[in-house]
Amino acid sequence: MITPELRHIKLVVANDDKRQTIRQLHELGELHIANTEPHEGFTTDTSLDEAQEVSDLLLSYQYIERVTEASLTTSIDSLPPFKRSVREARRFIDAHRPGIEELAEQKNHHNDRIDAYKEQLSTLDELPEEFHDVQQPIIFKGDEAINDVAVDHHVKHGGEHYYAITGDGIEKAQKTQQLTQKDLRRVDLSYVSNTIRETQQRLHEELKHHEEQRDDKIKELRAKGQALQPKLSYTHTVLKAHYDELTLPNKFQANDDLTIIEAYCEPGVLD
Repeated sequence: MITPELRHIKLVVANDDKRQTIRQLHELGELHIANTEPHEGFTTDTSLDEAQEVSDLLLSYQYIERVTEASLTTSIDSLPPFKRSVREARRFIDAHRPGIEELAEQKNHHNDRIDAYKEQLSTLDELPEEFHDVQQPIIFKGDEAINDVAVDHHVKHGGEHYYAITGDGIEKAQKTQQLTQKDLRRVDLSYVSNTIRETQQRLHEELKHHEEQRDDKIKELRAKGQALQPKLSYTHTVLKAHYDELTLPNKFQANDDLTIIEAYCEPGVLD
């Protein structure tokens, strides 16, 4: 099959006519707009003024797509007027984003708690089994054995030495101070209320609760995405088409008076 040779087109339009020319090029649809070659006395053009406003709205659509797992893909037969499209998009965002954000924040809160509990459980799981039923222990670990401090429990586990101090009062404080001065690392057990084993059980229960709550929020977000899908994808597609028009001048060359546009098309398109 022989591919027809494309025609190269160069348009020079007055800046006052640029917006209307862009719309006509968009409606024609069969032109490939190319990056215009540099011309003396001209510089690369910039997006039209409304591009930033539309870009901000598109970011909101992308946020809703991400957290609800909805799809923004659809097709449109014609492009509604710009001001009406922006007005409808802003109404959609104002009506639905706050509720979606609230659900997403709740989901993120549960995820944060899940991550924290998993980290705490990982720390406790690494501790020697011999320490799991010790009441409110203070635990240090290190590579070298310490023989000059009378600790309550000493276990070598996983290639490291673990030391546990129990009880309360001055003696416990003194032993803690002595171990603090050694080349040891104190294990953070600030969340252990009684024994390690009891704390593990509590953390597993909390973990399960937050995972269930997180999953419920995910289901709610997906349900919102499905309910909003038709309007979400349509208004986004319209807005994206307008944004493409507004940013098209980035391919042009312009000066204070004129704009140069280069494009390619198949023979007969402009006949």
